[in-house]
Amino acid sequence: MSKQRKEEWEKSKKKWITHLCNNPSEVVTPSVGEGEITNNHVWLLDEIRKNSVDASCLYCTNWKSLIPEFGNKVALAYKDFCMNYWRCYKPRLKSEQDVDNSISSALLIALSGLEIESNEVSDFPNYLDTNDLNTALRYITWDIHGFPSWFERMHRAFPKATEDAMWKELVWELETSCSEGSLSHILQDLIHHAPWLHEFMAGRVLEYLMGRTSPLTIRKEYCVKILIEGGVESGKLATLADKYIALNTDDYKEVAWWHALLVDNDADNGISKLEDWLSDLNNTDAQQQAAAIFITGLLGGTYTQKKVYNAGKFKTATHLKTLYMLMHKYIELSDDIQRAGKGVYSPTIRDDAQDARDRLLNYLVETPSKENYYALKQISKEHKDSLHKLLLQRRAYEMAERYGDITPWSARQFKEFHKSKVLPPQTHRQLFELAVQQLKVLKDWVENGNDSPWLTWQKAAEENEVRTLIAGYLNQHRGGHYTIAEEPELANEQRMDIWLANPKIQSPVPIELKLLDKNWSGSKLCERLRNQLVGDYLREETAGCGIFLLVLLNQTKGWKIEGKTVSIDELASALKRYWQTISDQYTGVEEIEVIVIDLKKRALVSNT
Repeated sequence: MSKQRKEEWEKSKKKWITHLCNNPSEVVTPSVGEGEITNNHVWLLDEIRKNSVDASCLYCTNWKSLIPEFGNKVALAYKDFCMNYWRCYKPRLKSEQDVDNSISSALLIALSGLEIESNEVSDFPNYLDTNDLNTALRYITWDIHGFPSWFERMHRAFPKATEDAMWKELVWELETSCSEGSLSHILQDLIHHAPWLHEFMAGRVLEYLMGRTSPLTIRKEYCVKILIEGGVESGKLATLADKYIALNTDDYKEVAWWHALLVDNDADNGISKLEDWLSDLNNTDAQQQAAAIFITGLLGGTYTQKKVYNAGKFKTATHLKTLYMLMHKYIELSDDIQRAGKGVYSPTIRDDAQDARDRLLNYLVETPSKENYYALKQISKEHKDSLHKLLLQRRAYEMAERYGDITPWSARQFKEFHKSKVLPPQTHRQLFELAVQQLKVLKDWVENGNDSPWLTWQKAAEENEVRTLIAGYLNQHRGGHYTIAEEPELANEQRMDIWLANPKIQSPVPIELKLLDKNWSGSKLCERLRNQLVGDYLREETAGCGIFLLVLLNQTKGWKIEGKTVSIDELASALKRYWQTISDQYTGVEEIEVIVIDLKKRALVSNT
């Protein structure tokens, strides 16, 4: 702009400012029709935008920035006009007519007026009548940054009206979106800018999806995310997935994605259905692509963050093992894309699929447990790739090391151990270890002690008599760390012989006693260990350890364990070896200890 033009422009602006200062009514009550604006309003809007420190801000709400140049009266007149104008201006809705996304000066002034009122009137929006409320709600989809700042307050004051207004636009978008690349009108904003609304909209979204008779291929990820974050229970999400798997029978890519939702919420049924469906696909390329879409839909990928994983019903050792082997069948290591050091590239779904496949292994490894350990061992046996076998074996070994770490002692436990040489138990495992320690001390006393009561104990002809003697010993040495119960009744009316309990520990430690003189065979002892101690007494999720206590009074015999005859000195080791062969079938059981007390040993010492 030339110097002369600039001087003329500044002179004209001063003249305009002087005129407005003398006639502020032209701002607040212009001589135009309802819903119209004048050049004065557009120019004042430009002045506010020019004075704004935030160029990205949509709303021109800083009417006070006009005061230094235009004076208080003009600034207040502009503010009042904007607050009145939003009531007169009726923004168009996409659900009513075909409109673009452009924002005119008139719409911007209306949006700003509503924003000013919400900021400066403390009781907003509680005082709005039905007409003003309905008008205000027409503005909710016009914020280019998501939703207006007053949106959540509006919902608190008028929940149903706000949800109805939102639902009208949401349904329009679902019904009219025709391609994956089409712009999102409201769903994307709902996901990113109004997560608090999901719980209120989830029921409507679920009802709409369940009521459709045709596939939903566009915006399905947004809809499912609303359902998940809105708290819809897993059973209903699994039912929804089943419905859309049936609706999309001709589109294996869509079916693969819905299988991800099914597996996340009902892995018990979903994984077997997935296996059958993948095997039935008519060609290898379709199987590979379907598997890639499934695993990426379930877990996302390095480059694709869209995923349905939420409930995580597949995150058990058994399910993770099955999924891991299934994905390796269709997303083979030999086909993996190696990107490192190869320059710029455009990632594909295959990149995401191999990353997601490998993440299944991470879920197994990240939580050390007996169940996960055996799953890793099984995978290492079944895997075809020799290098991968070694990796899996190393991971299993590392897990065993971590899982074997003892629970750190507390300061109180350390002080108590220093005084009494007994660790006060704070966990089920520590209570089990204390019980084992006490019984081993008992065994040593009875079999080797100078004051051993072996002769008296040999006179106990029945199991209940021996049980009373052992319970009495444990009771005498409990030191306040546990209580003893003989034959406590379980929920299924079964009775374990002895248990040690502590009020601070959820599950007691069972001791199953067998009197070997009652002609227990080796196979029957194995059966009782498996079905009674492990199968019945350790069914509780928080009960992982138990003791199989065997007492021999007078008899001399051998026991056949897994085809080999063992003596009394070998019996405990043989039963422990038997337990190790079946341990992987009882992944919730941490440890079984077998202790044999042989009363004849003290007699041998005496004779010697």
